[in-house]
Amino acid sequence: MRSFGIYLAGLFILVFTMDRLAASFLDCLYVKTMTGQSGGKINYYLSLPTPPDLLIMGNSRAYYQVVPDSFKMPTYNIAHSATDDCFQRGLLAVLEEKKQLPKTILLQIDPGQYLGQEGITRKNLNSVEFLRYYYGKNEEVTTLINNEGSTKKYLFYFHTYRYNGRVLTLLNNYFKTVLHPKQLQTGYDLIPAEATDSIYTLRSIQREVFPPAKFLSEYTTDLQSIISTCKRLHIRLILFTSPYFSRAMADYLKPSTDKIKLLCGENKIPYINYLELSLPGLSTSASYWKDPNHLNHLGAEIQSRDLSNRVKQLLDEIRP
Repeated sequence: MRSFGIYLAGLFILVFTMDRLAASFLDCLYVKTMTGQSGGKINYYLSLPTPPDLLIMGNSRAYYQVVPDSFKMPTYNIAHSATDDCFQRGLLAVLEEKKQLPKTILLQIDPGQYLGQEGITRKNLNSVEFLRYYYGKNEEVTTLINNEGSTKKYLFYFHTYRYNGRVLTLLNNYFKTVLHPKQLQTGYDLIPAEATDSIYTLRSIQREVFPPAKFLSEYTTDLQSIISTCKRLHIRLILFTSPYFSRAMADYLKPSTDKIKLLCGENKIPYINYLELSLPGLSTSASYWKDPNHLNHLGAEIQSRDLSNRVKQLLDEIRP
């Protein structure tokens, strides 16, 4: 028994040492990575000498659809695909801790994330786990990740868990940074327009299904936290919802957007809702769309120009 105990102790020490060494190596790569959604976009933003006047946040419908160069002020797009309000809440906490806060945040929200069925727990995207690097380093991020499941905190005893499933992506983005160390970035990644876009978009609409759901205010907890944080930090917050090609989708989401408008009115926050606003050509021509939910670059330029004008007008109205 004694020899078995010594074996187990030795094995534990070996695993512990290898975990810490591997995590330290990956941490070194991570902090030097300045591109990609495995942490590089955030690192690049944090490396800026001064934060931009305007920071675009949200999911893929901001990442691929809002062109920073369209705005008449220094702007960076820090949006990440497949994320929700929980990720944005954690990211804002990181930016506050790093003292790299913008004057204005333009946050893209998808009304669908506030829809659900009573008595059924919402299925989270677990998108806050994109911020795993900050687990144990940032209190808000640590709490949000722990809230994703009762076993999460035990997984993080292994420091390499922060890179679980992302090692190859990290290496790829690290070498991109090494090859282009001084490449200027705006955070925007375009979806090129292709001849097949219209066909795919129109066919996709035919497969749309809208499950029964209603607006549940408890799903806005993260959004309300973002609003409170921006008020506390004196950051001007503007919400917007990118358009959908499908009119049926806009109608399905209307109960949610109506509630969001009320929430914004209570907090005196502007809300630019492209499910109601008309953008020339976008609602009638599928050639501007990669799929019914995402604009290609041609469509993104149209939306961005309009969004830029609306943001400028809003900021002009609130300037003393």
